[in-house]
Amino acid sequence: ATKAYRIEANVKREAAKASAVANLSVIDGSVGGKTEGTADDVAAVKSQIDAAIAKGITDFIVVNQLARDYDPHEAETVVGQAIHDLASDESSPNYGTISITIADATELSNGAFFECYALKSVTFNQPVAIRGWVFRNCTALTGVDWANVASIGAAAFGGCTFTSPITINQGTELLSEAFEDCTITGTLTIGEGVTVDAAAFHDAIVSDCDL
Repeated sequence: ATKAYRIEANVKREAAKASAVANLSVIDGSVGGKTEGTADDVAAVKSQIDAAIAKGITDFIVVNQLARDYDPHEAETVVGQAIHDLASDESSPNYGTISITIADATELSNGAFFECYALKSVTFNQPVAIRGWVFRNCTALTGVDWANVASIGAAAFGGCTFTSPITINQGTELLSEAFEDCTITGTLTIGEGVTVDAAAFHDAIVSDCDL
């Protein structure tokens, strides 16, 4: 099953303690008893993100996960689709404005943040397996916490552009087309013991690679 997240106002869980840091808001995937999110959940989450942005908040902590309705042309998480709806293309005012920290997930499910043009950076509090198409076509995504990436699925970063150095750490697995259609102008360093599928960089442009 795919997984998702939900923002809730005035979160009082343990994870909310971390949000005491200035300019941070909490995204909480708890949706009382539901087994998957709906379009209404996405709309509610987007309203909360909009309210945060209006206050100058663009950095969010993500906790807990929940499945949402499946649609092959949309992000497959509630928060992912809400962020997607903030910016429809590169000309949108919210293009490249949102940063998130994934607080407790060990896996991001297929298409979790597909085509989230508003997404600027993502960090993880622990090692995370990134499944297929998670950040596909997130063209504003320039900052990734590579040190906590355990594996990268098919087309997970397809269509992205990275200008800063990327270091793939020992033990990481790069599956087929993980960086398909990517442009990487910063130095790409692949450490020892990294498993790289032969098609991991299919149609990618890599300016400098250090093996």
